[in-house]
Amino acid sequence: MKRALILALMLGLSACSLDPLFTPGPVVQPQPRYPAPPAHPAPQARQSAPPPPASAAPPPPVRAEAPPPAVVALVAQAREDRRRGDLERAAGRLERALRIQPENARLWYELAVVRLEQGQPRLAEELAKKSLQLARGDVELQQRDWRLIAEARRRSGDASGAREAERHAAGY
Repeated sequence: MKRALILALMLGLSACSLDPLFTPGPVVQPQPRYPAPPAHPAPQARQSAPPPPASAAPPPPVRAEAPPPAVVALVAQAREDRRRGDLERAAGRLERALRIQPENARLWYELAVVRLEQGQPRLAEELAKKSLQLARGDVELQQRDWRLIAEARRRSGDASGAREAERHAAGY
């Protein structure tokens, strides 16, 4: 019993020594969480912000977002239809995919390829031009678009236009 009382007393005294009110030392004033703004800056201190450096690089091109799963499935089915020779069904699937994601340059290119295979070179050229407009920053796709335009023009009998398109393709 005496031991329990002595132990309790010792614990009580040791707890008091841990209390900050009982520890000796200087009193520290708490710092404000956010520094106060300056009262009024001196007139010479008022300056405009320095201009941004001239050598700052432009932001990188925005990458196209991944196509929705429905578009991925439609493209896979269209490619399979095309492989089997069912070009009309392939074109229909690609048109459905374009209704879902009309800003997808690769879909326009895929449809242009199908239309060229169907013997519609003028329509194929127009579709490839649409792809070209949307393919900003995608050099590979732009080259493919120009090559498709060149082939479409050749099939339409426009040899000089085909050569011009080939020059564009070679320029990338």
